[in-house]
Amino acid sequence: MSLRYFFISVVSLFFVLLFLFLPLRIAYSTVDDLFPEISYRDINGTIWSGTFEEVFYGDTLIGNLNTSVGLNKLHIKIDRGRLDLTGDISIAELIMNEVISLSSIKFIFDSDKFGSKLPMKILLSSDNLTLGFDKDRCISSSGRINAMVNDLELFGEVYETSVEANINCENNKLIANFITFPNADLLSGNIVIDNELNYEIFGSSRMLEKVLEQSLTAGVNVNPSIEFQGNIHSLLR
Repeated sequence: MSLRYFFISVVSLFFVLLFLFLPLRIAYSTVDDLFPEISYRDINGTIWSGTFEEVFYGDTLIGNLNTSVGLNKLHIKIDRGRLDLTGDISIAELIMNEVISLSSIKFIFDSDKFGSKLPMKILLSSDNLTLGFDKDRCISSSGRINAMVNDLELFGEVYETSVEANINCENNKLIANFITFPNADLLSGNIVIDNELNYEIFGSSRMLEKVLEQSLTAGVNVNPSIEFQGNIHSLLR
């Protein structure tokens, strides 16, 4: 073995080991700047395999965030808390374009665990979402979110129903078009979320529309709808 080859091998091994055992605390030193609402009790491990212990969103405990690195992917997993989530972040997109590109997202969100201020009980889940965004806009998204909704109050009646929502990006905002099933006439509409996590929900009920049309004078057009807005930050506090 030549001296030159030996020197290159030693240097390469040094940088590989430096990367593998780089403390996670150093690698994620900018977390506080990127996500000021998020705090954590401690960081352990390396960039190759580490844990953010007891991650909080404001005063709400989310769980432990575990990270591991694969080929151009940072795998994340949240568990032991109120949210179950797994997914992959593209390292190249994050470093080169400052874009958070998530893929293979699976999650379960139970509003009861968060003490949510939603006017209903809701269980959200998904097994294959993709989402790309930066600090200013939603860039790309696809996939379906399923929900079980209890205590849904519409026009004086309370319902239990399932909901399907398909997500996409429009005008730099995240859009979720939803419909109830098996009774699609119960409620349909969309949710619009901007980069500040402000949301607007628009919905209409074909079922109630039919009832009103039958009870009112023939020829009268009615369009019963719901509309409300807020900020996701306030729902999680």
